[in-house]
Amino acid sequence: MDFITCLVAPKRYLDKTSEVYHTQLSYEELMAYFVSIDSARGIYKAKLMKSAIDKQRRGYKSTICNEMTLFARLYLDYVQERYPELSPESPKPRAAGNTWIRFYPNPKDKSTQIVHQIYGNYIKIMMYEQSEKFELIVEQFAPFVDDSISIYVSGKSIIFEVGAPEIDPINQRFGDVLSEIEESIGIALRLKTVLDSAFM
Repeated sequence: MDFITCLVAPKRYLDKTSEVYHTQLSYEELMAYFVSIDSARGIYKAKLMKSAIDKQRRGYKSTICNEMTLFARLYLDYVQERYPELSPESPKPRAAGNTWIRFYPNPKDKSTQIVHQIYGNYIKIMMYEQSEKFELIVEQFAPFVDDSISIYVSGKSIIFEVGAPEIDPINQRFGDVLSEIEESIGIALRLKTVLDSAFM
């Protein structure tokens, strides 16, 4: 099924985010649109958007999930200890929905990451801001990928995607899904080999 994703957020957030969506729309753009309608309803909606923008400027505090924070820390520590070549991100407090585990195969290049999207059941290479080079990159990587790896454009990024085992980090303990974690790490290492081979 075809679909398009759109991230709607304050411009300040959009300028800093590295999340991958097909398109983005800022609160400020929405507010300007509602003002241009020049009606009582438009003015009301514009005020709502301004309130949301002002709230974001004051700072948003996410709700920390202890289970997700612990799971991610154990996962990242495990990779750092046993597979340091993946260069895992540093552990940090997480909300329940923050289930992306990021690896930086080239620590000097933060725009190319390997990401375990736990709730999506995928391991991905994410090459941010590279969509204009899609044909060139596909040709460059062709000798090193097989049919198990899907390659596509998402927003301004190029994605290399492989299915991963199902894991529930909120309701399962890290030790109980160690075999699934090892399988996922194996996929991440395979994707790192693809990157290394293509960029040699």
